[in-house]
Amino acid sequence: MDASGQLPDFPPFNGPVELKKLLANDMRGLFVRNFARRMFTYALARAPEFYDEMSIRDAEAALKADDYRIGALVKSIVQSYAFQYRQNQNRKEASE
Repeated sequence: MDASGQLPDFPPFNGPVELKKLLANDMRGLFVRNFARRMFTYALARAPEFYDEMSIRDAEAALKADDYRIGALVKSIVQSYAFQYRQNQNRKEASE
């Protein structure tokens, strides 16, 4: 089984250990940004809009500030304006 690979704009890796190192070191910023965005999407049950970017950046900063603990990310998302004032999609569709 060939466990090697290469991601765009990054050096090749051979196996899961090297991939983990690549994600933890070289791609940490991209990984954290994407993870925060995906968690935000899941929490709101919708895709982020342009006006959500500040909340996503705040969640990303909270994650970094607390040594990448997921609890800090969840707390930041739950405290965001977008989460606090989200609309129930089912209720919205029923009223139409």
